[in-house]
Amino acid sequence: MTLTLRLLMNMMVGHLLLVLFFSATQFFLFTMGGWWSALAAGSLAFGFVFTLFEILVAVLQAYVFTILTAVYIQLAVAEKHERARLPPHPPNPRKEKPVDATTVLADVTGSIATVGYGLAAIGPAIGVGIVVGKTIEGVARQPELAGRLQVLMWIGIAFTEALAFIGIATAFIFGF
Repeated sequence: MTLTLRLLMNMMVGHLLLVLFFSATQFFLFTMGGWWSALAAGSLAFGFVFTLFEILVAVLQAYVFTILTAVYIQLAVAEKHERARLPPHPPNPRKEKPVDATTVLADVTGSIATVGYGLAAIGPAIGVGIVVGKTIEGVARQPELAGRLQVLMWIGIAFTEALAFIGIATAFIFGF
């Protein structure tokens, strides 16, 4: 279900944007005419750039579909395991040194788009962590709902992951 929903939403949004760009090109070029032809050229260029972006999204979707399919198959054939008692971890003998913020900022090099995407990925990472944590909490409280909660968890992860795609698109648009 989540794979179908992901594919449907990505294809629908991508195709709607392509239709919008190429329809705007036709409108500006043939209906408006005159100096609006410059906007038609820009709209056509954005349409071709977005076509390349759609190819990138298709590659990423193929990768994510492969991973999620492997996870679904593993969960379908896995036996239920009882919770094992693990020994407690020994204390860490190393003492961590505090990090100075100015040192960290001085070490940041490269394109600002890369840093921007890194910052944009923090939100989805936190969101996925919250979704998975709440699912684990829900399964611990009501184990009989594990299947339903897992499906809802994957849908939540898919929607949260869309924010990371928006962040990488913004990095490509403004950074390169």
